[in-house]
Amino acid sequence: MTKLVLNFNEFNSINENNSTSKVDLGILGPFNDGVVKIRIPRSVDKNYIFHEQKQDSHTLSYGDSKISLPIKCLDRKGYSDFDVLKINTSLNWFNDKKNIELLDEFLEGYISSKISPIRDKSSSVCDDIELMMDTLGVDCSVSNLAEIDKNTYEADLNNGMQVELDRKGDGDLFKSLRVYKDSNEIHPVFILRKNGGKFSCRYKTDKGTYNTSHDKIQTLISDPMDQYLLSLVTGRDTEETQKKLVDNLLKMLKYHSMDSDQNIEDRKKRERKEIMELMDVLKNTIPESHIEEMYTDARSNFSPK
Repeated sequence: MTKLVLNFNEFNSINENNSTSKVDLGILGPFNDGVVKIRIPRSVDKNYIFHEQKQDSHTLSYGDSKISLPIKCLDRKGYSDFDVLKINTSLNWFNDKKNIELLDEFLEGYISSKISPIRDKSSSVCDDIELMMDTLGVDCSVSNLAEIDKNTYEADLNNGMQVELDRKGDGDLFKSLRVYKDSNEIHPVFILRKNGGKFSCRYKTDKGTYNTSHDKIQTLISDPMDQYLLSLVTGRDTEETQKKLVDNLLKMLKYHSMDSDQNIEDRKKRERKEIMELMDVLKNTIPESHIEEMYTDARSNFSPK
C-alpha cells in the first residue's frame, strides 16, 4: 500500500499538487509493526468505511465493496468524536498474499472513491495524456480521444500530433506511450515504455533510431541527450537543447583520458562509447564535419603533452 495516493505513482514528485495523503482520509500506515489505522466517525455515515463486528470476524464496507477479517486481526478503540480501527497486517492471516491484496484493493478503492471526482472516464485519460506530454515538454491538449482496444487509447492533439496510450488498468498512468508527428504517420517518432521501475525511450529521426533507459522519470526529463531528442522529434526548437548536449560532449572530451594507461582501459572504452553516441545523435542538427572537428580539437587540446 502506498503512502501517497495518486492517479499514478511514477510522477508523484512532478505532480505533487495532485496527490492526496492517506492522512487526509483518516488512514495511516502500514507502520513498521504492520499496523494500519483507519479513523471512522462514531455514528454510521455512508461517506465513510462502515465497521461491523460479528462473533468471529470483522466486516468493513463502503458502497458495494466489503472485506471480512478474522476477529484477531482488528481492534477498535473509541475516542470522543471518532473511533480508530487498528488492522494488524503482521499476523499469519496476512501471510497469504491473496489476503493482503484484498485489503490493499479495498483501501485503495475506498481512497480512490473519495479523492477522484465523478467524471467521464475519457476525461481522466485526456488529463493523463496532457500531463505526460507537458512533463515531456510538449504544451498541448487532447482534441479527440478514442478507445481502440481495452485500456488502449488513441488521442489527437491540438498541435497536429497523435498519441497512443496503453495502460494496465484504470489506476495505471501508462504502460507505453507512442507519439506520432501526425495521424498519417505509420511509425512513432517517440516511444516511452515502463517496465517495472525502469523507463525506456526510443526516438526515431531522419538520421536514425536512438534508445535510452532510465531508472526514474525525473532522470529522463533532465538528461541532455533525451532533452535534445525530445525537442527534435516533437518539432520544437533545438537550439537550447543542442547547446546543452554539445556542452556535455565537450565536458566528456575534456575529461576523457587520451593516454594508453592499461589500468583505465575499461573506463576509456565506456567513455568512448558514450562520446561516440553523443556525436552520432548531434549529427541530426550539426554537420558531421563540424562534429569531427570538435573531436579532433579535443584530442589535440586535452591529450597529454
